[in-house]
Amino acid sequence: MKIEINTELLIGLVEKRPVLWDKSDEDYNNKLKTKECWTDICRLLVDGYDELSKKEQKDLGTEALKKWTNIKDSFMRWHRKYNDLIRRGSKKRMKKYLYNDLLLFLKKNMVQNNDDNNCDDSDPLNVEEDSHIDETTNMMELETKALEINPKPTLMEIEINKTSEACPAASHQCCTNRHLAFFTSILPSVENFDDDQICDFHIGVLQLIQSIKRRTNCGPCN
Repeated sequence: MKIEINTELLIGLVEKRPVLWDKSDEDYNNKLKTKECWTDICRLLVDGYDELSKKEQKDLGTEALKKWTNIKDSFMRWHRKYNDLIRRGSKKRMKKYLYNDLLLFLKKNMVQNNDDNNCDDSDPLNVEEDSHIDETTNMMELETKALEINPKPTLMEIEINKTSEACPAASHQCCTNRHLAFFTSILPSVENFDDDQICDFHIGVLQLIQSIKRRTNCGPCN
């Protein structure tokens, strides 16, 4: 029996159970608690889970665990490629990972295990995980179109250039633009960041911009 698993729901259910993903959790890798969590998740994924046969329950657990592993590994590989592009100053662009916004909670593990390229989960269902399975490969492929090779700017410099280009006044007047002046003033501090700090800085700035835009769009609460 083939059961479709809602990906967004699966991610949300895993996020609420740190024992399955948070390597700093004291119960991480506790096989008993891990198995209990996956059983709870399967009950919430499928109505009538308890009426399924033992084999069907195990098959569902296997499928849910495999799907989560694929999603998580794809997310981690995407961020490794993204960080590599930043380190090399490449102008190539990457499409945003399909479930990126839903998986930001995994950044906690990236900070703790920056040099660890192995994404591992306890397998309470005795499932052989295939980390090479990637259901979202197309979302991770780099654009093949090459851009003109110039001195390699940082993302912050790119944002500054965008601000300059958007300025309707003369170029010398743009230099006095308060936004441009602000970005220019913080460049010395940003240049002292290491690769991980730069990545966190970029992501943090973008998240803050999104948050401010959402508050602006929502307007004042009555």
